[in-house]
Amino acid sequence: MMRGKAILAAKTFRDGMSAFFRGQKYVWVTHRHLLRYCILPMALGTLAFVLLGVLFIFGIDDVLRMLWEKPTHWAWQIIWYGFATVTVVISAVTAIALTYLLFMVICAPFNDLLSEKVEVLEGTLDSKPFSWSFFLRDAGQSVVLEMVKMRKKLAWVVILYLASLLIPVVGQALYLGLGTYKMSLWLGMDYVDWSLSRRGYAARDKFAFAAEHRTALRGFGLMMTLVSLIPLGAVLFWPGAIAGGTLLCTGLSLRDHRKEVDPARQ
Repeated sequence: MMRGKAILAAKTFRDGMSAFFRGQKYVWVTHRHLLRYCILPMALGTLAFVLLGVLFIFGIDDVLRMLWEKPTHWAWQIIWYGFATVTVVISAVTAIALTYLLFMVICAPFNDLLSEKVEVLEGTLDSKPFSWSFFLRDAGQSVVLEMVKMRKKLAWVVILYLASLLIPVVGQALYLGLGTYKMSLWLGMDYVDWSLSRRGYAARDKFAFAAEHRTALRGFGLMMTLVSLIPLGAVLFWPGAIAGGTLLCTGLSLRDHRKEVDPARQ
């Protein structure tokens, strides 16, 4: 019985990873016209990550000096170099994670729009004429929602970052292990969120959906976590991740096949 559950979990995990790659092909190969909805957010994201890189390069020395001034004795210097290497890596990962969260807030309105276009192409949503009033209304709601989600994620990121600096070895292991574990599930949930909202899922329903399909969502989110560590990876893979998350959601939400449920948009 346990072996059967393990095989099923591995399969659903692979399904989540596969959805990520299907989304990349969907946007960059099959439906490249969707990229026109991504030009502005990708430009803003690129600018944000470039600014992050400049600040990191010029500020990391100050961070190291603040934590531990380089010792003069050669024996302590060997330990210091190891400490500096770990600190630089963890600081870089943390900076990327924080910038990615900000990027998601900036892109929130475009996330919903791109996800909606994918559903129209797939026939799971009726096509509606573009309206600035609906777009601006949805944009405001999306930004507020992303800021709420960002606040919750920041708590984990900051706590794990401090633990990695203050608790030798154990702190770094917690940061890499628990941080990857939590971030993968968060990202998986993020990229199905718009499709779930379109189907009338309330917040409690979304968490129930995530609990039921957490293995697939974690497989999808792990891929986004890994590509986010590549310079500008989060920006380049973002459109395909939106498409992949939408395709994953429409495949998982079997209990609810309704079209757009918002009466204001009928």
